[in-house]
Amino acid sequence: DLPEEMVIPDDHRRRQLAVKLEEYRSRIDIYKAPELQASTHAKIAVLEQLLEHGSFHSKAMRTQFEHEGWFTSEAYFTACDVINEYCLNGGEHLHGGTGLPNVP
Repeated sequence: DLPEEMVIPDDHRRRQLAVKLEEYRSRIDIYKAPELQASTHAKIAVLEQLLEHGSFHSKAMRTQFEHEGWFTSEAYFTACDVINEYCLNGGEHLHGGTGLPNVP
């Protein structure tokens, strides 16, 4: 199931997520089709909305993203799970990946 709502818990986590967004953006290869990079595009889309609004309603936002060229349900669900875990626990329950950056 998708998390209903994600909320950034504090300013420190906001700074971590902002740096993480830049990391995700740097992973995009402009010479690859967006659907081949769906996971990264989904994480970028979720984080942009979360950072802009301070919260993210995953079920409501899904309908806005479904028409994007990169969209797959799997990529979107995974992105929501990963970003929600970053918000709730700093990513301590995730395996693999680069995790959240250390920021002051």
